Amino acid sequence: MKEKIKEILHYERMTKSDLAKRIGVSKGAVSQWTIGITEPTPSHEKRIAQEFKWLNIYWLWGMEGNMIRNTSVSDLSKKVAEQKKIIELYDKLFKLDRSD
Repeated sequence: MKEKIKEILHYERMTKSDLAKRIGVSKGAVSQWTIGITEPTPSHEKRIAQEFKWLNIYWLWGMEGNMIRNTSVSDLSKKVAEQKKIIELYDKLFKLDRSD
């Protein structure tokens, strides 16, 4: 989780204080998250996802089962693109099945 918080700070060009104010926690809490002493609570994760819309997909499975918490943004983007291709293929197959 600490890497995810660091990525938010990096990509959003924010300080720990900025992030803390935006999600309603102390700067100390954000500092603890970035060094791995503690992790955001599920309610804080939800608040972060609400504030940073690009995280909604990024953390989707992470909140459910810790499946992508250690996945970088670029790797996740690739996975999302792959999923879109799979959906398109299913769509084509479904249309073929309906025409038969």
